[in-house]
Amino acid sequence: MSGTDAGGPAEGQPFVVDFNVDPNANAHQFSDRPRNIHRPQEIAEFSYDEDHQIHLDARSLSYYYPPQPLGAEHNIYLDKGVESFRRLDDTQDSHLTGLLAAIMGMEKKQNQKTNAHFIAYRGMITNLLAMPYQRLDEWAMNATFYDGTIFIEEDKAAKFEKKAREAGQQDRGPGQQRRETLQYYYGFKFETLYTIPDIWDNVSRDEIESRDDKVVSNYAQYCSIVKTGVGNIDMVIGGEVDCIWDSKIEGAKHHNYVELKTTEWLDENRLPPQQWQRKMLNYDRRKLKYWAQSYLIGCPTVIVGKKDTDGHIHMPLEVLKTNNIPAAVRNTSGAWNSVVCVQTLGAFLEWLDSHIRDSSGVWKLVKYRNNPMIRLIHIEPTGTGEILTDEFKAHRLVLAQSSLLDRLERHPSAEEADGGGGGDKMDTEDGDGGGGGDKMDTET
Repeated sequence: MSGTDAGGPAEGQPFVVDFNVDPNANAHQFSDRPRNIHRPQEIAEFSYDEDHQIHLDARSLSYYYPPQPLGAEHNIYLDKGVESFRRLDDTQDSHLTGLLAAIMGMEKKQNQKTNAHFIAYRGMITNLLAMPYQRLDEWAMNATFYDGTIFIEEDKAAKFEKKAREAGQQDRGPGQQRRETLQYYYGFKFETLYTIPDIWDNVSRDEIESRDDKVVSNYAQYCSIVKTGVGNIDMVIGGEVDCIWDSKIEGAKHHNYVELKTTEWLDENRLPPQQWQRKMLNYDRRKLKYWAQSYLIGCPTVIVGKKDTDGHIHMPLEVLKTNNIPAAVRNTSGAWNSVVCVQTLGAFLEWLDSHIRDSSGVWKLVKYRNNPMIRLIHIEPTGTGEILTDEFKAHRLVLAQSSLLDRLERHPSAEEADGGGGGDKMDTEDGDGGGGGDKMDTET
C-alpha cells in the first residue's frame, strides 16, 4: 500500500503516517485515476509593490517585450548591475498573508466562502506534483484544517535550517558566495530585460530602451489565484506570474501568461558526446518543474534564456508550450511521466484529506532526501499555528454569521422548525463537490 500508519503512535507520541510516492511501486495502483487536472480558472489576484505592500489588483503585472532595438539581444549579459540588486529579505516568513488577503477580498465582494479541499501557494503543490521523480528533493510543509479547508504552507524554518546546514558543510569563500548571488540574480535580470511595466502604448521609448541600466528588484510581484483540482479534490492555488504575452482582460478566467526561465547554454560541438547526453538529460529533468509550475496555474508558455558561464544569453530563446512539454520529454529521455505525476498527486491529496479533514491542530509534511516516503506528523494538538492570520479567521466568522442571517431571512419557518439554530456554525462542507469542469491535458 502507498499509505501506511507506521505502526501507530505510542502513548504521548505524535501521530505519524507515511505515503509512498515511488512511481515504480505505484505504477498499477493509481493507473485508473484521472490523468489531468481540472483546467485552472483565475478567481482572484494580488500584487506586491516596490515597498512590498499588498494590493488586490494587477498593478505589478509585467508585459513581455524583448530588448530593442533589433539585434540588441545578442549583447545581453545578465551579470550587469548585480552590485545594485535590490533583493527582498526572504528570511522573513510571510506565511499565507497575501493569498489570504486576496481570498478575503474576493469573498467580501461575493459574500460567500471559497469552497476548496486545499488552499496553498503554487510552490507547495508543485513539489507534490513533481515528487514521484524528485528523489533528491528535501522539503517540509505545515498544514491545518479550518472552516472546511486544509491550508498548506512552506515550513520556512526547516528550509533555512537546511540552508544553514548545507552552508556549514561547504567551503563558501568570497568567490563561491558571488557565484551563488549571480545564479540567483540572473533570473531577475532576465525578467527586467524582457518585460515592461504596462502595455507598449503606455511605456515610453526611453523606459523600454534603458532596461539594461534599470536597478533590478524582486520586491514587486504579481500573483494569480486559480481554482483547479484533480478528481474529486478541489484546490485554490496562488502563483507568482512573471509576465503576460499580450494584455489582461478584466474578468477573464484564462490569460496568456508567460513564465521566464534561465538555464545553462549547451553547445553540442564543444562537449564530449557522453557529457552532452548527461546535460541534456538533466535539462529534461529540470523541465519537470517548468511544466508543473505553469500547468498548475494555467500558464501556457515558458520562455527559456540560455546563458553561458559569463552570464551571456545565447540566441535564440527557447519557447516551450506548457502542454507540449510532457510529450517532448517522453520522446527524448523519458525522464518523467506527467500522467504518473497527476495520478500520484490525486491519490496523495485524497490520502492527506482523509487524515487531516475535521482534525484540530497543526500537521507537518516532510520529504527526506533519497527517500520515497512522504511523512505526515501531527505536531500541535490545537490551533492553526501561524498558518492563518487572525484577520482571516475573524473574516470567516463574520461571513458565517452573514450566511446564517441570509438563511434565516430566506427560510424563517425552516429555521424555527429546527429549534432556533442554537448558535451559528461554520460551514465545513465543500459546496461544489469538486466534480466536473474542464480538464487540462498534460499530453499531446
